[in-house]
Amino acid sequence: MKPKRLIKSLLLLITLLSGMQTTADGYLLKAPHIIDLMVRNMGNAKSLDITQTVSLYPDNPTQSVTEVNETVKYDFPLAYRSDITSAKIQRIHLASHGDICTMLDGKIVASDSQKPNNGFDIYKDILLLRSRTLLLQHLDSLGVDTAISSIGRFQNRIFYIVGAQYPDMEPMQLWVDRETLRPARWIIPGKHKARSGSAYEIRYLEWRRYGQNSETGFWHPMRIRFFSNDRLRREIIVNSLKINPVFAKTVFDIAHLKSLYPYSSSDNSRKRVNSDKIPEIDEIQKTIHDFQRLYR
Repeated sequence: MKPKRLIKSLLLLITLLSGMQTTADGYLLKAPHIIDLMVRNMGNAKSLDITQTVSLYPDNPTQSVTEVNETVKYDFPLAYRSDITSAKIQRIHLASHGDICTMLDGKIVASDSQKPNNGFDIYKDILLLRSRTLLLQHLDSLGVDTAISSIGRFQNRIFYIVGAQYPDMEPMQLWVDRETLRPARWIIPGKHKARSGSAYEIRYLEWRRYGQNSETGFWHPMRIRFFSNDRLRREIIVNSLKINPVFAKTVFDIAHLKSLYPYSSSDNSRKRVNSDKIPEIDEIQKTIHDFQRLYR
């Protein structure tokens, strides 16, 4: 090898190793690098149209599980829409370019900055923000310490952990499978930024690939589970998925949605409120209870 090429190769190796630490389980990447690899590995798409079944598990195990049919639309990387319609309930939730709006039974019940104030749709953030910069900014805004990374084990697999030093489970943290480089666990702590509640965990499972090669391949979890105190509280099962559908412009237009429905008399959200709080587990449970009550 020529001296110049050898020097170049050595400099590249030094650069790569400077972004790593050594642990008993191998080389540890820094958090931004982990996020970058994760986002790249999940693949690219312009949009998604998904139909899925949401199962809501009651506090009392003797009670029946409530099932909700939901349609979800993604316009990557900044717009998301959820539609739930039945004989007993109608709900539309929009998150688009920093704003959110929720319509429930013909009235606008939430309209605020995109710092989620309930946990029903927060799982989508990891799936929607398929950009290293956007996802890092979002995790930072929620209080994830992206200066910290570690390696941990769970169910006989090894994971990169962003936001915590394993085995510390107190901070908010994202677990990325070291082999597949796909997100696996998002742990929301019980106490964070002056709030209290029970720990909450989202698990992304049964990933399926769409497309034939690395350039067009796209991965999406077919099952998502939500746990509180190690109890299954909610489960999403994807029934069908269309990649790169074309949506009408009004589908993700919050102003258009607001023009179609009046505000709820109890809604104070016309005044924009900025908040860095992550969703309370009590609010998540209340949402589940409300859906179960409406469907029974």
